[in-house]
Amino acid sequence: MAKKEKKLDLLSFIIPLKHRPGTDLMSKTILKDQKVINLIVSVLVGNHAINNYISQDGEWLDGKRADVLLVPAINVSESMPPVLIEIQNTVDNAYIHRLNKYCNHVHDKYNNFEPIAFTICIKNIREEICSMFSDTHKASYLKKLPSRFWAKEHLIMTPATIANYIHSNENDEDDSDSDGDSDGNTNSTNNSVNVNDNVNNSNTSNSNTSNTSTSNTNTTSTNSHFLPPLVALGYVLMEQKCSLFGLQYKEDPTVILLYKIAKEALEHQIQNHEATVDTLLEVATETQKQFKRIIEAANEGEPSLKKIRSLARAGVLYTEACLHKYQQQSCDDSDVMTTIVPQKDDIQYAREFKEEYLKNHKRMNWKACYDKGLNEGYFSTYKSHITLKSTFNEVNK
Repeated sequence: MAKKEKKLDLLSFIIPLKHRPGTDLMSKTILKDQKVINLIVSVLVGNHAINNYISQDGEWLDGKRADVLLVPAINVSESMPPVLIEIQNTVDNAYIHRLNKYCNHVHDKYNNFEPIAFTICIKNIREEICSMFSDTHKASYLKKLPSRFWAKEHLIMTPATIANYIHSNENDEDDSDSDGDSDGNTNSTNNSVNVNDNVNNSNTSNSNTSNTSTSNTNTTSTNSHFLPPLVALGYVLMEQKCSLFGLQYKEDPTVILLYKIAKEALEHQIQNHEATVDTLLEVATETQKQFKRIIEAANEGEPSLKKIRSLARAGVLYTEACLHKYQQQSCDDSDVMTTIVPQKDDIQYAREFKEEYLKNHKRMNWKACYDKGLNEGYFSTYKSHITLKSTFNEVNK
């Protein structure tokens, strides 16, 4: 597909309202993309963190679940702490208490290293919390909140903290428009030229998106019409537009990247997730009905053991039919499998990781291999890195 066709395809792409950026599932999907991880950690941790962080499970035994947890692929350290990200519509005292608990869980899990907490506030923040803001050297579009004893630091980005970047670029565009002829038709022509120039610029920049995204930008970008990558991320999540076309900064390379990620996610991951959920709901509903029939039969005045057994057998037959159907479907459905099943097997992945790792290290780090593999869709049948190591050594005797 030619560049122009790809761009038109993306501009015409509509995200369903329930999955627009800023909503739970889509936001998490975007934030777990490796390019987005890089642009986040480059600012919050430093450029040395680029390509060294992965997304990890942020759910704990007490039922608490963080939106996104990023950890180093190798070892957590003072210079490479965990990063806990929360997307919140309203930031109030209850949210801060909840965030505190999440960070304590991370502290306990990762060798007593306090995480960097990063809040992206989509809509509102209470005045009493705003009053505690302080500046941070990391970026002028971020603010810092007190986090003593529970987080290395708590950084927050809100519509107000990025407003200067958005409005500054709006003013730049207004000034460039006012330089044209006063005749309405001439202005329209000039505007069309500017838009086309920006399209060309965005295509050039988009080929270099990973470089653009990972720069630690504390001031406005070199191109006055492009947002700092982390500001662009906040802008997309806060605007919550279903279409790239509905955004003022639709030519921004980071904004384009985020909508590409959203488009790919909807075509693959999210649709597969929803199909799985729908199937589980269907099976659970029918199974529940059958159990209720068995209970009703048992509660009859003179319960019939024969009837109860018949209902139980029917339930077993139904679940067996479901198992057969969906196990077969998981093997035959190539569209689904290509998105969730790796092309190589677990042992091959571990072998390649080990060969690469031992080029720069004296000893193999099986935990790093296991964590990285899990994040990429491998090792789901292994309980821990210890069982992976044991199996690997057995296979390679």
